[in-house]
Amino acid sequence: MTDQRELDHLLGAFFVEGTEELADRVIGAALDHIDHIPQRRAMRAPWRFQTMTMPTRVAAAAVIGVLAVGGALYLIRPDQPAVGGPSPTSGASPGPSRPASPSAGPSLSGVQQRPGWILLEHFGNAADGTVLTDTQTRHLWLVKADGTELHELAPGSPATGKGPADWSPDGTHIAFSTTKHDPLIYETDVNGTTPRLISTTCAGSPATCLEFFPAYSPDGKRMAFIRLVDSPSSGVVGIRDIASGRVTLLESTRQAPPTNELGAPAWSPDGRQLVYYQVAKDADGKPTGSSEMYVVNADDTGLHKLDPGQPAAGGGDPAWSPDGSLIVFSSYPIHEWNDTGTFRTPDVYTVHPDGTGVRRLTNSVGSGSPSWTADGRIFYFSNRAMWLMDADGSNQRYVGPGTLNLVSDTTGYSYYGYWQPTP
Repeated sequence: MTDQRELDHLLGAFFVEGTEELADRVIGAALDHIDHIPQRRAMRAPWRFQTMTMPTRVAAAAVIGVLAVGGALYLIRPDQPAVGGPSPTSGASPGPSRPASPSAGPSLSGVQQRPGWILLEHFGNAADGTVLTDTQTRHLWLVKADGTELHELAPGSPATGKGPADWSPDGTHIAFSTTKHDPLIYETDVNGTTPRLISTTCAGSPATCLEFFPAYSPDGKRMAFIRLVDSPSSGVVGIRDIASGRVTLLESTRQAPPTNELGAPAWSPDGRQLVYYQVAKDADGKPTGSSEMYVVNADDTGLHKLDPGQPAAGGGDPAWSPDGSLIVFSSYPIHEWNDTGTFRTPDVYTVHPDGTGVRRLTNSVGSGSPSWTADGRIFYFSNRAMWLMDADGSNQRYVGPGTLNLVSDTTGYSYYGYWQPTP
């Protein structure tokens, strides 16, 4: 059996070197490893990466997903020309349109000259190439779009690492959840000043009260999050008033195993609603490979499923557009990839908040973790890099950032990026 270390190396090389050089070896290693992945305990949603690393899931999903749809094994590199179907089209249709794969176009330098910081959720070796002994602790790194000024945010504080994050609306603060053991939410400024604990109502007994997936409200006064309680086990969307620390739990969203795990709440631009995803689980608490998105009012009324009809897997990592007209999402949340037995190769979609007008924006092996820029463009991960595109899927441009390789054994692995909302 291929061991984890060798498989991680092969899968990382799969992204770096391309499929032509490593396809047979990667496929064999991935298939050999699939039946030997240990299960995780139910309701430990963000920490399932400890048993199956992200490069394992991403590459295995890419390999198996592509084989399943046709046996053609091809992973586009940022320096290769675009291939694929026609560009996105507007208007009603039976299903989402199928756009061209992203390509680096003439305006590449303009994209990389856009102001502001990119925040990267990162694990493996350090983004600057430093070799680490603990490659499973996650970190946050800041970098400009042209690849300059790369540095880690508040290194070593806290020692339990930094995971899912969010920018404050004014771009001055970053909230994140820790990524080992008992996750809690912290906040720091962009200079990385010693992070302060936000999850004060959980700090006394973290083993029975866990919090993650922070999301600032549009006015910056509140923070949505997911709270997990182990006894009795349940998950619920919460809203914290940042100034007072007072927490309101949206009880209509509460789920208990074996039903769903919750993730990634995101605010509507008027601050009145939240959209989030649920990952379905079987009777043993194992994710089934399908997910759903829900919308709920911030006053805990009006809970309803956001059902775009496509893609079949459901949806995850949702985010509301600045004008409120669209919700961007990926066909399966990258944070939730696991040993489900059904590997997903996500793509990016948009849908209106009423569930109509679903539209597929990307057509590549593994595009996801989308977010919005302040001017209404979509920032997302695809093909070992971050990309930027218009809200209709046009003008897909490689960002990088700069020449930084986000998926490699040398520089570790970044799959979630957040662009600072203001210059």
